[in-house]
Amino acid sequence: MTLAREVNKKLDEMLLVQQQISELQEMASDAEFKNSKTGALVDKEIVINEGREQIAQITTDLNQITNDGKNIRNIFANPYYANDRLLDKLIAEEIKQNKMESCLAKQVDPNKN
Repeated sequence: MTLAREVNKKLDEMLLVQQQISELQEMASDAEFKNSKTGALVDKEIVINEGREQIAQITTDLNQITNDGKNIRNIFANPYYANDRLLDKLIAEEIKQNKMESCLAKQVDPNKN
């Protein structure tokens, strides 16, 4: 697995835990949950604290994977990577247009590179 994929996987895990904590905070304060490890009933604050511990562990893992951020300089600076498909399409069309213009310029004046 590449470094970028490992970092993305950990960031996705962190977002999931943060979302779960947010959902828990919106629940009633007297809500009880079953501990998945012991089977005992626990209150909302204990579950939220476990979520925060998970986030701290994920942060530690990220720091270990990236050597405290030193190994990931410009790793996400790829102009083709975007979560927006429309933007991806526009970038691809721009590259295609530039190549076509370059080829046409060479055909019009073959002495020019």
